[in-house]
This record gives sequence, C-alpha cells and structure tokens, in this order.
Amino acid sequence: MSKAKLLLVTLMLFNSIAHEAISQSNSVLANGTWIKLAIDNTGLYKLTYADFQSYGLDAGSIDPATIRLFGNGSGMLPQANSDIRPIDLNEISIVVVGQDDASFDPGDYVIFFGQGPDKLDFDSISNSFSYQNHLFSELNYYYLNVSQSLGKRITTSPTIAGGVLTSSAYNAYVHEVDLFNILHSGRQWFGEKFDLETSQSFSTGVTNIEASSTIKVISAVMSASQQNSSFKLSINGTDIGSLPIAANPQGTYATKGTVAKDTFMVSKGTVSDNPLELTYTFEKEFGIGYLDYFILQTKNVLQYTGAPLMFYTGDLTNSGNITFSVTDCPENMLLWDITNHNNVSQIDYSQSGTIITFNASIDNKKFLLFNPVSELVKPIDNEVIENQNLHGTQATDLLIITPPLCESYANNIAQLRESEGLSVKVVLPTQVYNEFSSGKPDISAIRDYAKYIYDNGGLKYLLMFGKGTYDPTDILESELNHLVIYESRNSLQPLATYGSDDYLGFLEDDEGEWAESRSGDHTMDIGVGRIPAITEAEANNYIDKLINYRQKGAIGAWRKEVTFVAENGDQNLHQRDAERLATLIDTTYAAFNTNKIYVDAFPIEVNPGTKRAPLVNEEIYNTIHNGSLIINYTGHGNENQWAKTRIFDKNVIDSLLNKSYLPLFVTATCEFGRHDDTSERSGGEDLIIKYNTGAIAIITTARPVFSSTNYQLSLAFYSEIFEQPNGKFQRLGDIFRKTKNNSLSGVLNRSFSLLGDPSLRLSFPDQSITIDSLNGSVISNQDTLSTLQELNFSGTVRLANQAIDNTFNGDLEITILDKTTTNQTLGNLGATPFKYSVRNNALYRGKASIKGGLFSFTTVLPRDISYNPASAKFTLYAQKNDSSLDASGANIDMLIGNSSTNPIVDSTAPLIQLYLGDTSYVEGRVVSPSSLLIAKISDDFGVNLSTNQVGHSISYSLDYTESVVLNDFYSSVKDNFKKGWLYYNLPLLSPGKHTLSLTAWDTSNNSSTASLVFNVSENGQIIISELSNYPNPMRESTNFTFAHNLSGEELEVTLQIINTSGQNIYQQTRSYIAAPSVIDDWYWDGRNTSGGKLNGGIYLYGIIIRSKTSNLTQTRYSRLFITN
Repeated sequence: MSKAKLLLVTLMLFNSIAHEAISQSNSVLANGTWIKLAIDNTGLYKLTYADFQSYGLDAGSIDPATIRLFGNGSGMLPQANSDIRPIDLNEISIVVVGQDDASFDPGDYVIFFGQGPDKLDFDSISNSFSYQNHLFSELNYYYLNVSQSLGKRITTSPTIAGGVLTSSAYNAYVHEVDLFNILHSGRQWFGEKFDLETSQSFSTGVTNIEASSTIKVISAVMSASQQNSSFKLSINGTDIGSLPIAANPQGTYATKGTVAKDTFMVSKGTVSDNPLELTYTFEKEFGIGYLDYFILQTKNVLQYTGAPLMFYTGDLTNSGNITFSVTDCPENMLLWDITNHNNVSQIDYSQSGTIITFNASIDNKKFLLFNPVSELVKPIDNEVIENQNLHGTQATDLLIITPPLCESYANNIAQLRESEGLSVKVVLPTQVYNEFSSGKPDISAIRDYAKYIYDNGGLKYLLMFGKGTYDPTDILESELNHLVIYESRNSLQPLATYGSDDYLGFLEDDEGEWAESRSGDHTMDIGVGRIPAITEAEANNYIDKLINYRQKGAIGAWRKEVTFVAENGDQNLHQRDAERLATLIDTTYAAFNTNKIYVDAFPIEVNPGTKRAPLVNEEIYNTIHNGSLIINYTGHGNENQWAKTRIFDKNVIDSLLNKSYLPLFVTATCEFGRHDDTSERSGGEDLIIKYNTGAIAIITTARPVFSSTNYQLSLAFYSEIFEQPNGKFQRLGDIFRKTKNNSLSGVLNRSFSLLGDPSLRLSFPDQSITIDSLNGSVISNQDTLSTLQELNFSGTVRLANQAIDNTFNGDLEITILDKTTTNQTLGNLGATPFKYSVRNNALYRGKASIKGGLFSFTTVLPRDISYNPASAKFTLYAQKNDSSLDASGANIDMLIGNSSTNPIVDSTAPLIQLYLGDTSYVEGRVVSPSSLLIAKISDDFGVNLSTNQVGHSISYSLDYTESVVLNDFYSSVKDNFKKGWLYYNLPLLSPGKHTLSLTAWDTSNNSSTASLVFNVSENGQIIISELSNYPNPMRESTNFTFAHNLSGEELEVTLQIINTSGQNIYQQTRSYIAAPSVIDDWYWDGRNTSGGKLNGGIYLYGIIIRSKTSNLTQTRYSRLFITN
C-alpha cells in the first residue's frame, strides 16, 4: 500500500530529549501482564473500562493507581552507536479518571498522549521543521501494564509569571506518499509521478494564517530526464519559485535521477485567504519527474476548532516568558505540556468567556489543548504479549533472529550447534522490537540487541532467518514473509546503492553512522549471515541440508577440491584473477587441489542474438555432482546467470542433483545473490533454498560490483579460509568477517553477503596426512624421484597437535601428479588466448591401508614423464573404516625429472580383462544402451597413467572409431600397485551388435589390447535372459537366477508363483539400488503367501522387472516342478 503522512501541528521551539542508554539486567516486560497497543498518528488516546475488559483483563479488580503505560515515542533509532537512546521501554505519564476511589469502574478511563511512528521536529536555529519518515513502520506501540507498583501520573506544573502576549504560532503540514523506488534498492522512495500529467495540485486545508506572517515551503523533487528540467511551485496561484534539475547522463550504471531540494518563502499578503493549495508543474522536454515530499510551514492564529490543538513556543521572543491566548474555547479544557514525551504535565490557565490565557517559558515548551469531554481516539489494535527478557541474555555464540514462520527450523539449527558446544539464542524480531525500539520494526533495534550481547558477555555470530526486502512496509503489497535489512541512503546510483547485513556487525562504540564511503567504512565485529527463506518449505529445505552436511554422509575426497570458473573477455582479466587465486592455493595450501573451468578453453556457440557455451555448463554440472568443496566464479553476471554466454543459469540450477556434495559458492559477479527483491528469486537464493541440492552457503553479491574490488575481497577470502587458528578450521562467520575487514572498499565491499549459516564449519577434512620417508629415509626437499625404480613411501595421519593418531584405521587414496604444465585457451571471438598452468598428468593413482595412523605404499613411476626436474605433487586423502573421520594432506617438496641409474627391465605387456555392467558379465549377453565398462588391468611393474607421450594412455575404441583416453578412470587396488580397476560409463549406445577394444600400457611402455563383442537392446527395452531355478524339480526349496540388461540401475523386481488355474498364489518384491547384471540370490521355500506348503505339480513362475529410472517394465515366465 502507499504510505502517506499528514501531520498538522501548531508549534513553539522544541528540542528533542535525549534518553540515557543504561545497561540493565532485566526488561520491564519480564514480569506481569502486558497489552501491546498500536497507534498510527500523534495525538490523544483513551482507554475505557470496556477496553480493559476486551483486553482480557478483569477490569473491576484493578486498582487504577497501578495502571502503567510504557513507550518511547516517535522516530527511528539512531544509527551511530554513540548516540543516546532508550535501552528499554520507558514509562510515560498518564491520567486515570476515577482512580481516587481505588476502584476501576465503568465510566473510568485512561487518557494518554501518544506519538505516531514518524518524527517532526522544530529547529530553533533555522526556525524550520525537520521531518523523519519511519522507514520500517507505519505504527507506533505503547505497552499497558497492571502491577503492584504505582503508575506514573500527569502532575500540574508550577505556575510562572506572564510575559509578552501572543495569539499565534507556527503550523506544519507534511505531505509524503511513498510509491516508487526507482532501482528497487535503497531507502529512498518517491511519490507522485509527473509524466503525461505534468501538473498536480495538493490541497492542505490550512487556513487562518496570520496576515503579517511568512509562509515557508520546504520541498524535494526528483527528475529522471536526459534534458535539463525543473519543477515550478505555486500557492493558490501565486508562483513561489522553481527547482531546476540538471540532465541525467544515460548508461547502464549512470545515475537514474537527480534530487533537488530547496526552501521557498512568500509573504502571506501575496496569497489569497482560501485554504492553501500547492501546485507543482514539471517543465521538461523528455523524462519523468517525481515529488518526494513537502513541508508547509505557516504561522496561524491560535483558535480551538473542536479538535485537540498542539502548539510550541517558536521563535516569538528573544527572552523572558510568554503569555498565550487561544480563542473559541469551551469550559473545562485541559492544557498539557508535552515537551517531554515521557513526562507530560498539566498547565493551569485562566479563562474569560471563550478565551484561554496561560503563561509559558521560552525554554522549549510544547503544549496540547483539548476538551476531555470530547470523543477521544482509541488505539487501532491490541494484543496480549508474553513475558520476555532479552536484557537478561548471557554471553551467546550464535544469535538467530527469525520470524514465527521459521522459528521451529531456527530451533533445529540451535540444537545442531548446541551439540557442537556453541551457546545459541533464538529470538523473534518482534521480541527485539518490543525491548529495543518500543515495538516499531527497526534494523537498528536488531543491531542494538546484538551490541548489547556483545558488550555484556560476548557474541560471535548473527543469523538472520528470512529474506530481506527493500520494501519493509510492504508498499508494493507483496505480502511475503521477510526480515529487515539495512538499505543504503542512495537509491538512484546503481554502483552506490545496496542492501547489506554488514551494518548488524558494526558494534564498536564509534561505529554505526556509516557514511557509506571508504572514508566512513567500519569493520565487522561478528560474523553475519542470512537464510533467505520466505516459506516453511524453504526453511525446512535448508535445515535438511545443514543436518545432512554435518552428518558427513558424503565424506570423500571431494572435500579437498576447489574449482575456479572464470569468464573470457575483458582482456582475460577474470581468467587472470582466477589464476592468481588458484596459484595461491596451489603454493600455500597444497593439501587442497584446484580445478579450472575457463570459459575460453571451450568452444562458444554464436547464434543470432546469443552466445552460449554448453560444454562449460556440462563441465560445471559434472564438477558439482562429482563434488567440490568450493565453487568460485569470476566474471560478468546478473541475478539469473553467470557470464555473457549464459552459463550456470537457472535451468542448470534447477537440474542439479547434488544432495551429497553441497559446495560453498563464491561468486565475484554482479547481483547473482540479490536477496532483498520481493519480486523475484536470484540464482544465489535458489542455490540456498533448493531441496537437497544446490549450495550449503554462498558468498555472493547483491548489486553491481567492480572486478578490481572483487579480487581484493577474493584474495582476502582465500588468504583466510584455509587457516587453522588453534588447530581448527574456522567457521564461515569468522572467515567472512575477516574477509570483509581485510578488503574494505566502501560500497562495493558491502555488496557481498553471506547467504547461509555463519556458525557453519565447512566440510573440511578432519586431520592431516604427511609423507615422512622415501625408501627408508626422511623426506627432504632435496629428494628427486626417478622413473622405472621401485619407490617405497611411508607416512602418518596426525592430530591437530601433530601427534600421530594411533586410533586411525582406514584407507588412504594416493595420487602422484607430474609437474605443472602450461595450457592455452582457444581465443574465442577474436580474444587473445590466455595461458594458464595445470597439474593434471597423474603418474600413479592407488590406495593403501592405514593401521594405527601409519601407512606405506609402493609404486613405480613410468618412463613417460617430463624430464626437466621440478616439484611433483602427492595428493592424499584418507577415511576411517567406519567413515566417522577423514584426513587430507599433500607433498610438493619432492622433485621429479630423473631416470633411474638402474632401471627396471620389463618386456611383458599388461593383462586386460573386460566386462560390461559387472564382473558377472558373459560375452555375448545383451546389455542396455547405458552400460558401464569395467576393466581389470594388471602388470608386474604397474600401469602407465601418464599423458606425457601421445598414444601411451589407457584408451578404448568403439566399433573401430577414434580412441578415447580413460586414464582418469583407473586406480590401483589397495596395497598393490601391480593391478587395478577401471570403471567408465559408456555414452548412449545404439541398438545392435558392437565391438569394443581397450588398450593399456605399462610403466615400461609395453602395451596390450583386449576386445569385447556385445549386443545392445532397443532403447528403453528391458531384456531378461538366462532365467532358471535350481533345483528343478524342487522338494523343499529352490533358488531363482536370471540376467538382465540394466546393470547398475535402480530396479524393483517381483517374483510370482502361479498355479494351473492362473491364480497368483505367491508374490514377493525386492528393490536393488544398483542391480548386478545377474541376480542369483532369490531363495523360495515352496510356500504360498499364507505360509502353507504347496502340493506337488506344475507351476509357472514369473520375474517382473521395473526400472525406477525409466519406469518401464518387463516380464518373463518359466515352468517349475514341485515333488512331495
């Protein structure tokens, strides 16, 4: 809905009252019964006996002296931590009519002065009004309490001497309607649009202006025009001035509009006596204009018109007291001094006929004159609230702010982290607002609560559980569940506007005001993250992922992989940045492996209006499904995709099925993780809230950014994430906090956000692995490995304190990689090819046993290496036998590049055995179009995996076509480098007969080839063959056996026994997750479904196979003989 504010007051000079911020251990809300009352405007409010009854209170049993009311007045909390603010709810003075008899009876009532959410002040220096539109709330709240304590009452102020007589004061009319946020970003909204209709008038109803006074208009407008433009203002037809606005430059990142603000003054004598009407005329050649707001300030004759009348001292005299007179006043009026919102007092006056006179000091007095007999306004809403005491919060590791919709899921996170030893507090935002902002939603209330905990015991992490929004009062009526976020002051410059949770981490005393520039940058004191859920299902999706991630169901070597994706173009800037970051990991954090997907290394398809790189998408998809601890993207992008070639768009995200391998994404691109736009979901948000897929967290941008500052932040991130203070990897919130603090760059740094749980510790391997000796000697960086020589290595699994973990029993995976080489991209679309380093030539891949934290393995390096000495890389990963713990390590100290002085002499070629589906395969059997190739390869001196020599790889050829290299799919068996297995999913095969051949080489470059002839069924056809049972005839039991062509698929298999009458007398169904090609484990004891023994005779039995992949079925029958 639109938000319009209309404030009409008569004023005297007024200064805001500062409330001292006092740390306290308990909130006033901790005990007693509390009714929360909502009001929308500043004025007088009345609570009757009937109202108390409607609140659920036993009004007749109340001692009226104990009625109390609390509230902190209008306006937003200050941003600066050093500014004074209420630390809890303050009690205000009220009147209870009928309290003298100590009984609250029908006819008794409460009157109080309440302030709406927006704040209107009068500045005595400029003699002008200032106005603050509350960004987060259209309501203010007061808290009614009945207790044993006596309530605060309005008392009568001492009488003072009179002074200069005056019968006039100032009047303020404020107009602001929030309708449009141009960039859907930032806190500044604009009102009425001037487009086809270039002139609009606004009636104020303001009359009775003092004849000799000056009318003042303070106004702001905005123009989005390519040409110079202006707004002309007039009052009742009298021109009072114009607001000229310079033209706006065009461009994607150009400012989208210019705001002009000015003050205009006109003598009342030049304006007609009719109610004042302001007219704005937008003078332009092109473009659109908007009204932001105007404040109409007049001096009016003091006259009571039947409605409560507020007025202030104003700059009417330089010293001494003032005597005011007000006309048209009935008898029994009440006059209150409302200068101090919390301490309203009553003023005595004199009345002669209908004229009231009273004396006042020039010392900043503000008054309210009203008739208590008149019908006063009730609060517009009320609710009973439960007792709460956030002020009693002790030191907390993790604070979770969650709307009620996600509360149960937030509690699940709390339980998860408490099981890790963290202290957690789950709090509803309304609870924070109740104690820290008098009920009004306010981003600073959450910051103040975080600071309160931080200052009074400590806080490490803050999780905001809900999607942010740039529209916190729901002007656009999205009606979505959301949680407040800090929005920038700038709403018109694409590169200077943003939404950021960093503000919640600025907790030092001199921080908070945040000038939103490099000069005003602050550092974060806690790690802040956000889960952008708007439904229970989305909240549950993320919790399920957190739980599965922590349970290590997918423990594996993927936990040491880091993948860099980089876009081409921009003179290879993005690929160069990615290369520098990958080099940092390769050289400083070698236990982790880097993988590179550079867009220009793949063909780019150019079609009319589009450029696409489908092979890049395929590579990213496969990398995610194979597992990578981190996926890092550098390049162009938007809310829906990466790169100009449309890689990793929402179609790819929707197709992900990586439940067991959830990476942390880091996206140094524009807007991919925007999370404060209620009109759409960004790709980054989708990765977080998708069910059982996507990401465990993402560090991403919400607005446009620059590559230079992206690199600074990325460098800070990778300089921190693999560090282990106190022997442990850090939680994401700590990493993100340090990353932000070490890469300050004004607005551009703040566009990066952490979507995910800041208390999450990534799925790093638990312990470390070292290689300690080579051929019985301690490893040194002087060691040089020689080819064709048996090498014996030994090593250990170590705890954080570097002691050997003698409880570690499990398997070690070893890969020995040759030295780095240089690759070059393709230079697509006329770009300069980019050279980058790779280390992808594996010389050995195998396993070894670990017992008591000790291991050893032996291998022979192949003849085919690069013979310029440089460092090899040993990459190591291990798991305990029960998969409860893992370990990781690497060695890059040993050189490789020499031939042995006494090389192995070998002329015997490797032995190869081929299978399809599984090792029960028999040549000639029919297989499915999707089949698994299995090869067992053995050689006394090991199999060659090096690609250094063309043609010396493990490769296969189908139907005599060009061979395909399969080195990456081979690994030696545990504790024996002389034999191993290769597993490879063949591409979709056409129906019919095929011939497959596979060639392998040993380390001495002897080769051999094995072949296989097989038949492929029609696409989608299920074939059941070799169906039999033994014994047949059967007496006591029999076992069924059959083959099929769906090896490796998830199957549902049913056995049926049918008698000669066609009745199904027995049926059983089994499921196979990865079915073998031959199923031979089906035992049957000759009984029917009821358990009765079958009579002798002839029966049919059937096997029904249903593929859970394709949902196709196939049935085959045979005969069974039973003898008794």
